[in-house]
Amino acid sequence: MLAGVSEPHRSTSPRTGRRVEWLLFASATLLSAFLLFLVQPLVAKHILPWFGGAPAMWNACMAFYQSALFGGYLYAHVLITRIPPARQFWVHGALVVAAFAMLPVLPAESWRPDGAARSRQADRDHRHRGGHPRRLWPQR
Repeated sequence: MLAGVSEPHRSTSPRTGRRVEWLLFASATLLSAFLLFLVQPLVAKHILPWFGGAPAMWNACMAFYQSALFGGYLYAHVLITRIPPARQFWVHGALVVAAFAMLPVLPAESWRPDGAARSRQADRDHRHRGGHPRRLWPQR
């Protein structure tokens, strides 16, 4: 260094930088967990009536989402251990773009089983006759 020139003062210490890094990591982890466990009941609530709403169907939804969560952990492990850091950004970016291409999350009506399609047709026929499809009490 030159004798009369001092080094510029840094506004953040290494400790503060680590704290911000830790907060960003914790926030991203909590947000991803929140979104995962928000989407799971949303989709399950939407498709359970299609298949009768039995407890076994709810268990199947839980098993699927837990398997998907494990797949996400496996993806993160493989990405970090097998892919060089310079390429991780592009691999993960491609996955995020693919995820956005799959939106909306809710399944299409065409995924309903055949019994649900017959039920929809019965609902339409009933509405055409002027009634409400699952009316539990007489109309006044």
